[in-house]
Amino acid sequence: IDLVFKRIFSRADLLLDFLNAVLPLDAPIESLTYLPTEQAPQVPDMRFSIVDVKCCDQNGRVFVVEMQMLWTDAYFSRILFSGAQAIVNQLSPGDSYQSLCPVYSVTVLNDVFEKDPDEQDCWLHHYKITKLAKRGRHGKILKGLQFVILELPKFNPKTKTEKKVTALWLRFLRDTGR
Repeated sequence: IDLVFKRIFSRADLLLDFLNAVLPLDAPIESLTYLPTEQAPQVPDMRFSIVDVKCCDQNGRVFVVEMQMLWTDAYFSRILFSGAQAIVNQLSPGDSYQSLCPVYSVTVLNDVFEKDPDEQDCWLHHYKITKLAKRGRHGKILKGLQFVILELPKFNPKTKTEKKVTALWLRFLRDTGR
């Protein structure tokens, strides 16, 4: 599955279509440029990460896309680390923080990580950094880093919308290994 995933998403037109289908973006992606998948830190002896696919769009937004066969408790830390490195690697010494572009970390997971019975039909998990407002409501969103995890085993299209482009992609990815 990993080899098929990398082969398919080495084509910018297919990756662009997939990301537009599954990501909650304010503006669609029009073009993609691939970036090196090895995220080496500028500080010697610091840990680096290698991701499956890394690219940026016409607005500079960075997309880190990973295929994961099995879920482990450490995987949350791994995607946080890779997403943070994608932000840090945008700046060179002397660059302004205002030049940082948003990073979207997308994981296509061929496993179930959210085992809560109330979440049985929830196949798309979208994490943002938010401020907790009074009485537990969500307040302002700290833009810059978002995580999207797609649980393929839970994907079972029911609505017309889910049966369109998003469904085609997710069904393809879910059923490729069967």
